[in-house]
Amino acid sequence: MRQVSTKRLILMLSGWAAGDGPLHKKLAGALRHAIERGDLAPFLRVPSERSLAQALAVSRATVVAAYDILRSEGLLTSRQGSGTWVSVTRSRTGGLPPTAALFPWVHRISPEHKVVGLPSGIIDLSAIALSAAAPVLEGLQSMTDHDWTALTSVQGYFPLGLSLMREAIAQDFEQRGIPTSEDQIIVTTGAQQGLDLIASAWLQPGDGVVVEDPTYAGALPVLRKAGARVLPAPMDGQGLRMDTLDQLIAQETVKLIYLNPTFHNPTGTVLSKARRLQITSQAKNKGIMLVESTVQADLSLSGAPPPQYLAASRLHDGVLTIGSMSALFWTGLRVGWIRGPAQSIFQLGQVKGTLDLGTPLVDQLLAARLLPRVHEVAQWRRNQLRERLELVASMLVKLLPEWTWEAPSGGTSLWVKLPHEGASQFSQVALRHGVMILPGSSFSARGAYDDHLRLPFVIEPPALRMGIERLAAAWAEYTARRATSPSLASATSNNGSWS
Repeated sequence: MRQVSTKRLILMLSGWAAGDGPLHKKLAGALRHAIERGDLAPFLRVPSERSLAQALAVSRATVVAAYDILRSEGLLTSRQGSGTWVSVTRSRTGGLPPTAALFPWVHRISPEHKVVGLPSGIIDLSAIALSAAAPVLEGLQSMTDHDWTALTSVQGYFPLGLSLMREAIAQDFEQRGIPTSEDQIIVTTGAQQGLDLIASAWLQPGDGVVVEDPTYAGALPVLRKAGARVLPAPMDGQGLRMDTLDQLIAQETVKLIYLNPTFHNPTGTVLSKARRLQITSQAKNKGIMLVESTVQADLSLSGAPPPQYLAASRLHDGVLTIGSMSALFWTGLRVGWIRGPAQSIFQLGQVKGTLDLGTPLVDQLLAARLLPRVHEVAQWRRNQLRERLELVASMLVKLLPEWTWEAPSGGTSLWVKLPHEGASQFSQVALRHGVMILPGSSFSARGAYDDHLRLPFVIEPPALRMGIERLAAAWAEYTARRATSPSLASATSNNGSWS
């Protein structure tokens, strides 16, 4: 009988403790929805009451009571010596991995196919969702009747993207010192789809993919969905460590290297120029695909120009560069791109054509108007993020002096180190205090960094202020519970790995 890991189950239950009511009833409700959605399939063994209680930072009695409710409803079955599993009745087998398990910061879809946002009053620090920059509204308002007539007269499908959008992207690369033609560009529905297209086009089950450790959390489910063996490579203050990369390449069959080298998410690290050249040269010599995400590359907080893209070195003609409008202009503008060799772009276009036939044309028209203003918007966003970072930093020093971090030179979040492991459990306590935050283990292919949290500073200052205050209250409760509960402390002594 298969068993769902405690870690995976907690991701399925994302947001379970929010709202009013007894904890055991809220936990039972979240488990019930997971079963009815098909996320928890029949005959799947669930974690023991003790291990789930430890991971959720609640009493064992809370889990016992929740399981009792589901047993009385016929959703769970227990047998002494065999554990507890999902019953056959009333459950539906899902065909796809649950959204919350793949992307815990994404608001879920209910069984009635309605969007389920966070309960009222919850402050979401789990996502990096930026509000629209002023030029976005200006761009929308500048659309004329002629623009709409011209756009709506377009016939056919454009899996590679509108020519005007591809030209605008190519021009942006040109201005960054990277000669680019339109046939080297495909427009995607955000950077997330960009990585998904690459994985679908070239990865086969068992292929080795090197990622930074920690890495962008959204990359991990995409690579695993493709059946890749994700090979985590540790980082230091200059980015991906070359000794580890060399060792992985020598010991493993590596098909692809995925990097987030400029204002890395979640750490804010910038890969040094020397390592950029070393990695690019190494990938070229070994015939390894090299994929660079530049999503946060324009979010310099210091104002200093960021290092050039990997493709600028021209050491590896096959570099695939992923970019997006969402991090700089607006999270709701789901327009991204991939730059690469023309033949590779053609292959990606064939894959995209089977998925959505093309990114929405209205979004592309708006993006094409906005992209030439990238430097103007970067300055505006820089000022906004600086102010919010200063607010967060000052409050952390005052309210949470035990937490430490390195001031990032760019990006949208702090990579906060806790005085001990247990970030996964603390995030559950924080949720009960009205704030959602992701533990460091969410960003690690090996489940490490459970002594870290990613703390974005992108939401409005009043909400940020309240969020930090709630985190401080949650931390006080958690540390008090940890001091008086040996089982809670011991559960965090294994580098955050959950069984």
